[in-house]
Amino acid sequence: MNSLVFFENNQALTTSLKIAEVFEKQHKDILEKIRLLAAEISATKMEKGYSPQFLEDTYVDERGKTYPMYLLNRDAFTELVGNLNGQKAREWKRKYFAAFNKMEDTLKKLGADEVQRLQLRQVGKEIGRKPVTEAIHLLNQRDFKDGDKDPRGRKRYAAYTFKTQIKTLGIPKGGRDAANGAQLAALTLGEKNSAAILNHALETGGSYLQAEAVAVNLFQQLRHLSDGHYSKLQLKEGTK
Repeated sequence: MNSLVFFENNQALTTSLKIAEVFEKQHKDILEKIRLLAAEISATKMEKGYSPQFLEDTYVDERGKTYPMYLLNRDAFTELVGNLNGQKAREWKRKYFAAFNKMEDTLKKLGADEVQRLQLRQVGKEIGRKPVTEAIHLLNQRDFKDGDKDPRGRKRYAAYTFKTQIKTLGIPKGGRDAANGAQLAALTLGEKNSAAILNHALETGGSYLQAEAVAVNLFQQLRHLSDGHYSKLQLKEGTK
């Protein structure tokens, strides 16, 4: 996640990985400090209304390996970085608190349906869009031999998402920001599966255009879900 703070489980959170990055610390050192803090907090009676939460989670690195990390709410973040000093650290603290304030203010103003849509949007970016982006990047490396340096990689992704988001699922031009809950659910499901389709093409030597055609067919079937007609959803064999 690129943002400092995100929405999950009806609250504003950040990650130990992001904290290590912006404060220029080793993630293993941040993890060790969190574990010590969590043990200390569990043995201490907190003031009413103050509830640091260090939630265990994992992330996958660029090599596909899984490692531990933590999700932290505002109080947990405050506990963790409270004794970090220096001008740069203070600047990042201010940025973080501003991000927490903005996210929490947004959540207060949203109704239940919009909160659900926001969560679907956030989750979809991680389990849907990100795998598709990585799959197309790998296909570019295979086809063009120079990865990110080739502008066609960006064009390829832009064309792919245009077909899926705007044309095939009927999502407005604003993309995820303009999509409703049903459209976001369909988009996430479709991107997650189309990433698998693209990766299969990569592993078997298939062409990008063939894989894209199969993925677009998948999204055409998901249009029923996007329109809210769940009972009509029938995926053709070979698109799963």
